[in-house]
Amino acid sequence: MSGKRLQSLEHIRAVSMLGVIAIHTGAYYLSNPHLFMPLFVSLEIASRFSIPAFFFVSAFGLFFKADRQTFSYRAFLARRLPAVLVPYLAWSLIYRLYYGYVTHDWTVFSAKKMLISLVFGLSSYHLYFIVILILFYLCMPLLRPLVFFADRHPRLVLPCLLLGQIAVNYWSSYLRPVIPGQGWTAMLVNYLPNYWPVHYLLIFVAGAVFALNYQRWSAALRRHAGWVILAFVASLIIIVAAFLHCISNLGYSPQSGVDTIHQLSPPGVIYSLSACFFFWLIFEFFLPAPAAAPLSAMARLSYPVYLCHPLVMYCLYSVYARSGIIFTVGHTLLFFIITVVISMSLGRLITGLPPCLAPVRRMLAGTK
Repeated sequence: MSGKRLQSLEHIRAVSMLGVIAIHTGAYYLSNPHLFMPLFVSLEIASRFSIPAFFFVSAFGLFFKADRQTFSYRAFLARRLPAVLVPYLAWSLIYRLYYGYVTHDWTVFSAKKMLISLVFGLSSYHLYFIVILILFYLCMPLLRPLVFFADRHPRLVLPCLLLGQIAVNYWSSYLRPVIPGQGWTAMLVNYLPNYWPVHYLLIFVAGAVFALNYQRWSAALRRHAGWVILAFVASLIIIVAAFLHCISNLGYSPQSGVDTIHQLSPPGVIYSLSACFFFWLIFEFFLPAPAAAPLSAMARLSYPVYLCHPLVMYCLYSVYARSGIIFTVGHTLLFFIITVVISMSLGRLITGLPPCLAPVRRMLAGTK
């Protein structure tokens, strides 16, 4: 892959990182009872492609130049798993420590609560992504045949996966029963979106298929650039309209609207896939040169930033609360910007640790 094309992929990673921070900023903006809806929609709805796009990028990296004939599952796990599992365990501990410190509830370190937290990614609201990614790794012997079959028959497999994804996610989002209690059966059902990789199977397979023949797919996107842009704009309008319909016509609160129209909803599935192809098209062929450097810098730090940014938000929110700062439009945008800057600074600090602190770097960022 050329450096340019590598950069196109990395730029999607950078935009996804910003999108995740935007979504989480929107949650704090909800504390303002008088929302400026265009800002809220930008933060909470237009950014909904972010987590699916991370899976698209991850699958691309796993299948780029993949050997179709030989595959060592043990070697694959030995190479890939520590880079995500070790930081997951480390940051789960950090967030549990923070929670215990703030609430003075140290029972969060009981064996049962720790096990539940690690299995379902509950130490912080963003860690479920890593749980699902780990399960994708564990399912690789099943995924490889599916990906290679989809690569040979994309016009058959990808539309079928799209329809199946919408159906499965619809059931999971709107029809799945809620089981009372704290037994393992109840938690496995109630926390299904936190660990079930099937929710993101389409976007993962799409990223993998794209990687296997990225030159052909890139050329196709370029030839059909108008349709790619139209699909992105149309899917964005549809997901925003669906959210506003919930608010205006169904009487949902903004929080309930977000809980209904998310990345797993039918509009969210289509929007996420359209966004991945749209951003690849833009970053591959139409990105202004001055934008490349900052996007590349953000991409290099995207993983540590993803891991640490909620902690930055917790602390920054405490400052806002103690100072009596209300989440107005300006203060919300400032909250977003400060979170990005501090999180990137922490990410740079972690990844730049000297060799004598390499074990710490590996624990916090997964890098050697």
